[in-house]
Amino acid sequence: MKKYIFFLALFLINSIHSNAISFVGADLTYSCIGGNTYVITYSLYQDCNDTLVPDSQMLSVECSSNSSMNSQVYLHQISFTGQDVTPFCGCDTTTCLGGTSFGVREFVYQKVLILLPCDMWKIKVSGCCRNTVSSVQGGSSNSFMVETSFNNLITPCNSGPIFSDKPIVIPCKGKSFCLNHGALEADGDSLSFSFDAPRKNDGTAVSYLYPWSTSNFLSSSTPITLDSITGDICFVPDSMMSSITGILVKEYRTINGIPTLIGTTKRNIQFRIMSCPNSIPVLSGIDTLNTHTYNPNDSIFNMDWPIGKLIDFDINGYDADTAIPGCNVHPEAFSIIWNNGIPSATFTPHFNGTDSAYAHFQWQPTFADVASSPHCFVATISDEACPYMGMQSFAYCITVTSGVGIEDNNKNTALRLYPNPSSGIFEISYSTASESDCYLHIYNVEGKEVFTQVWRLPNIHKVHKLNLIHLPNGVYYLNLIQNEQLLKYKILIEK
Repeated sequence: MKKYIFFLALFLINSIHSNAISFVGADLTYSCIGGNTYVITYSLYQDCNDTLVPDSQMLSVECSSNSSMNSQVYLHQISFTGQDVTPFCGCDTTTCLGGTSFGVREFVYQKVLILLPCDMWKIKVSGCCRNTVSSVQGGSSNSFMVETSFNNLITPCNSGPIFSDKPIVIPCKGKSFCLNHGALEADGDSLSFSFDAPRKNDGTAVSYLYPWSTSNFLSSSTPITLDSITGDICFVPDSMMSSITGILVKEYRTINGIPTLIGTTKRNIQFRIMSCPNSIPVLSGIDTLNTHTYNPNDSIFNMDWPIGKLIDFDINGYDADTAIPGCNVHPEAFSIIWNNGIPSATFTPHFNGTDSAYAHFQWQPTFADVASSPHCFVATISDEACPYMGMQSFAYCITVTSGVGIEDNNKNTALRLYPNPSSGIFEISYSTASESDCYLHIYNVEGKEVFTQVWRLPNIHKVHKLNLIHLPNGVYYLNLIQNEQLLKYKILIEK
């Protein structure tokens, strides 16, 4: 009997240890391949100090309105995954390959599922255990959970965002750093980004040690910022430490003239601050003069561009380092790539692997690209320093406008708005025979919606009063939508 007890205890110990993943970060995404068929992809990032990774992961699938559709299935690991994805140079090796430096492997799991229409699918993977970081209580005893949700009742065959940047980040102490997620959304939906506490397998948030929190997760000499539109996270780390945070990505689609939340995706990200002799390379903003040369005054990363005009600019790189003999042969040599965020555009790098790399962006938008929300792509610059390559990524956003100026508003013959400029009280005259509701949306020059209203029975009530007195002085854009037809009008508020 004692012999059986011994083997049972040994089996339980091995089973528990085999589930200890040394979880660093993860992404859980979904893509529709037709009808109600979806490919679910789970990317798991593991500290290479732990060599035991399961061949499959349990996926929980729940429909919020119909529990009979709930299920649990196994995701299976894709062959030839489990590779070292640490931004490491070739002069040494990480723990992934038997070395001593910090290293991370990426394992990818997938499953094809049939998901019938549901008002909100909730899909999640959980397990044990997290990699130990200095900002969170519990160390490696912390479990983890990653999740995504989407509504395929109102948006059939929708695909969620996927990410080109890995959720494992190694910034350098004392060096300015920016990370972008490289989010790609195949259906053209709008995304917003916010901090979200990493979760344990029971859905509760991890407990941060004072003074750390979800949005203040490491020591920085400047405030940690997150751009809600582009997803850029920027800071200047001033202490060597390791920490985690979570990112909530919300996906919106305009349905019947109303921006509607159709899905969410949560990322788990780990930051490991290192002491680096290396200067981190940087990218310029939009260089419309096409100088091919870095200039810190090129600091604009967001622009409005009128339809009909070719979009043509440079993005220039810079690295303050000089060549260091030995292993660090060319820390000043860098390369620039992008995430193909605007597929119809071209992005051409020049002189990658030198100290003069730049990229040329060119795009001829069509009328279908005119929108109040921006079109964004992400460019990433990386050098060849050791032991860890310096790397940053930045979002570039272009809002394609109709090119209608205030003096040109009379081209919209069916729509009149007066007085313009105004202190904020306007009257809209709209000639329509349709009794369908009109949806009014007001956007500021940054593309953010600041007002929305429904105009009932416009065929009878042909004059509509609009009160925008609460908005500050400035230029705004009015979008009027009726029966899938869009009319645009530029207005000016002067008090």
